[in-house]
Amino acid sequence: MSQVPPHSRPAHAHMNPQPGQGLAIAALVIGICSLCIPLLSVVAITLGIIALVGTTGPVPKHGGRGLAVGGLVLGVVSLLLIPALMVGLMLPALGRARQAARTVKSQSQMRILAQSLTMYADTGNGSLPTYDNWDSVLVWNNYISPEILTSPVAPGPISIATYFDYEAAGPPAGHVVNPPSYFFVPASTITTDSTRVLLYEHPDHYNDLGLIAYHDGHVSRLPRNEFDLIISSLTLEDGTRWAPHEEFPLNDQ
Repeated sequence: MSQVPPHSRPAHAHMNPQPGQGLAIAALVIGICSLCIPLLSVVAITLGIIALVGTTGPVPKHGGRGLAVGGLVLGVVSLLLIPALMVGLMLPALGRARQAARTVKSQSQMRILAQSLTMYADTGNGSLPTYDNWDSVLVWNNYISPEILTSPVAPGPISIATYFDYEAAGPPAGHVVNPPSYFFVPASTITTDSTRVLLYEHPDHYNDLGLIAYHDGHVSRLPRNEFDLIISSLTLEDGTRWAPHEEFPLNDQ
């Protein structure tokens, strides 16, 4: 029987995978996948390090080390992307939470304003102040502080009159805040009607809701379509349409 010369042996006899080759390939593949699934970055980094260190054998020189390094680098890059991804996911939620908190604070301020108007009316035989300086009247009589008249949702710039001459014969003319955050609906007397509008917040402060305070003191947060319907139908006791917010269009600023 003739022997096969060494040089004529099958080529696959020299192509047995060397130790570490599989780990290097796995590190690269998982590293690529980790760019879409960041949680795989730890696996890619671990396999890349193991392949480089060669705990299961030397990493092959025919591209194996490069594969391991590639998987390791991709894993590190993906790992660094996780904080950025989390921040990107959290920012909208934080923004919504901040807006919700400001809305709740504005509701509280409107409740204080409604109660202050009621107390003012109780000391004046039920009469309410006029629209021209209703807010100045409340501040001058120490029912509220000027800051209460500014909604936490209101965009700037806002001018707030912080000085009042309390020794004067009466409250100053004009409004405290410009542009106004809240609009008073004039009436001759205060009532306990839970459907009669006393105050409402500037419609341009929100896109999807609106705040209204009623004569009985409660404040409602309404869907925008319902809020717009109520505001557009407001009239004074003489039947005159009432829409003072149209003089202060915040969207044009």
